[in-house]
Amino acid sequence: MTTPALGISNIVIRLASYRWLMVICPLVFAAVAFFYSSKLPLQYTAYARLLPPQTNNATADSLLKQVGGDANLGSAALSIKSPSDLYASLFMSRAVQQHVIEKYKLAKYYQIDDQDTLLMKVRKSTYVDVGKDGIITIGYTAPEPKLAADITDSMLDAMYQLSERLAQQSSQRRSKFYGSLVDNARKDLAAADRALVRLEFKTGLTRLKGQEEATAAALAELQGLIASREVELAKLRVSMTERHPDVVALQQELSALRQQLSQIEASSGGKHNVFVPFDEYIDTRNLIEPARREVDMRAKVLEQLIQVQALAQMDETRDLSIIQILDQAIPPSMKSGPQIKRNVLVALIVGFFFSIVLALVWEMIIGDPARKARWQRVLKAFLRLNSRRVKPVD
Repeated sequence: MTTPALGISNIVIRLASYRWLMVICPLVFAAVAFFYSSKLPLQYTAYARLLPPQTNNATADSLLKQVGGDANLGSAALSIKSPSDLYASLFMSRAVQQHVIEKYKLAKYYQIDDQDTLLMKVRKSTYVDVGKDGIITIGYTAPEPKLAADITDSMLDAMYQLSERLAQQSSQRRSKFYGSLVDNARKDLAAADRALVRLEFKTGLTRLKGQEEATAAALAELQGLIASREVELAKLRVSMTERHPDVVALQQELSALRQQLSQIEASSGGKHNVFVPFDEYIDTRNLIEPARREVDMRAKVLEQLIQVQALAQMDETRDLSIIQILDQAIPPSMKSGPQIKRNVLVALIVGFFFSIVLALVWEMIIGDPARKARWQRVLKAFLRLNSRRVKPVD
């Protein structure tokens, strides 16, 4: 048995003897494709275009950013290329396509009873593409031009309702979340305020406006009065006795002033005294200032959260859907299928390669006389074996 030579030229030479096969086989494939495509019903595709959806920054989220929040952290975690890709995928969702199926009774139109099969049929007929500029193109293929345009527009309406519902639900969850934050902030502020009140009651240093300044001013004024009265008393003692009425009156006034000064400088223990003991003022201030700052910080946080909650409630009532239609779908005048020319061309190419493979296989099996004789012997032996296994019928 000879071994066939390999190489492009040898293969072409061997295929030349089967040129009739490489002509007839592609023509047969093309004829079958043409006959099959011509029998298919006409298909029409209606298209609509949407503007790239802008990322909706809710008012509450914008204000939250000002106090250190990051509203876009969740979107970044989703690893979405662009909002257009997200909206394009939603057109293939069950919520959108079920709306179309029920509105136009597509189960009866396509005569498909199984729901999953019907959804696959509708999804296969739906075309969604996102361009480089972010514009979304959506289309639907149907046997009737008006039906294709109506279903495409109906998908836009369903998508609008879906996006509006999702936006409203997001706003409601955001408002509920901010409500819990406000409640916690109010509890924290009340606890901090109670702690400050206890410290004020204990130390006497309250939040009265000007209390600290009044303490220092009263101390300085008393010291000044005492100094001036002592000078006057020294002048009177030069010319008067200790029993002189003016000297006695001045001594009594000095005694009252010194008593008042001692009450301010020393710890009096009075619960309603406006003046804080001066010798305890620094320690008292270091003790109460952190509590005051805590109350101020809690109050500012609560104020910001109340504003955010109010804006979140406003977001619930406004229209947050951001679908913008660039081109509405209109009934197409030209058919989109079946594409007979393309199908015939593909059939010609497939038939040509099939004829080459068939010719090579035929050449490998029975092209050589020795291999042909061997395959004939194998076939005869196979037939004899099968004839022996068949028992004659009485």
